[in-house]
Amino acid sequence: MRCVPSILYYEICAYATVAQLIFNKINRTQNKVMRTITGAMGFIIKYEMKKTTFL
Repeated sequence: MRCVPSILYYEICAYATVAQLIFNKINRTQNKVMRTITGAMGFIIKYEMKKTTFL
């Protein structure tokens, strides 16, 4: 058993308490990065992008 909690544990706690405004900004940023990585245009449906990138 590990004495130090993992970084993921801390991220989950922080992510769960984020205000909706910040949550939306994070999602927009993630979508921009996914579009840059995949070369997709801004009008591509997010569902299709996530399906293509397996997220």
